[in-house]
Amino acid sequence: MAVVLRKHDDLPGNYHSQRPDVFRYLPESARMILDVGCGEGGFGELIKQGRDAEVWGVELDPEVAEKAKKRLDRVFVGNIETDRFDLPEEYFDCIVLNDVLEHLYYPWDVLERLKKYLKTDGHVIASIPNIRYYVNLKKFVLKGEWEYESSGVMDRTHIRFFTLKSMRKMFERCSYRDIRIEGLYYIALPWKLNLLNKLMGNRLDDIRYMQYLCLAKK
Repeated sequence: MAVVLRKHDDLPGNYHSQRPDVFRYLPESARMILDVGCGEGGFGELIKQGRDAEVWGVELDPEVAEKAKKRLDRVFVGNIETDRFDLPEEYFDCIVLNDVLEHLYYPWDVLERLKKYLKTDGHVIASIPNIRYYVNLKKFVLKGEWEYESSGVMDRTHIRFFTLKSMRKMFERCSYRDIRIEGLYYIALPWKLNLLNKLMGNRLDDIRYMQYLCLAKK
């Protein structure tokens, strides 16, 4: 069952966010983990508290990375898309990208390149905003608005936008397998839209979710 969206403080994307909603998808066997876009290390700290794991991080902001270094085993500072880091190949059980891929110019290239750092049966976990989210779709279609915001799906720092279908295609394009995608941050739809969805064979189910969680195997 998807996480229900509650208040602004629960929104992902903050440097200090622990993302317990993503933690529950972390494979139980994962002990060596790379958190790309680790922020202050909140998610990695949650992992280390929940299991005996070694967590490395990559963070773009140097000041934020300094805070992460107090929580994680090792932290690299730089841009995962343009910089190269001294990461060991076939070392990690899982690589996590919480709200990262939408900030990249070529996210599929990053997903492809990260595979060499995963063990043979390693996983990638990514939380990705859904551009077809009902709240935003209503603004696009009914009001003709496309306004960037300080957070959320329309965060002004987002470069790429994804739908449920395009997320799956991206992982398929990068030759990942056993792709599992589940909705996060559910919103109840108006009854008329629910009726329309049923008449359309549930083709609008995806607009209920602000984000999707993608779990895929190398």
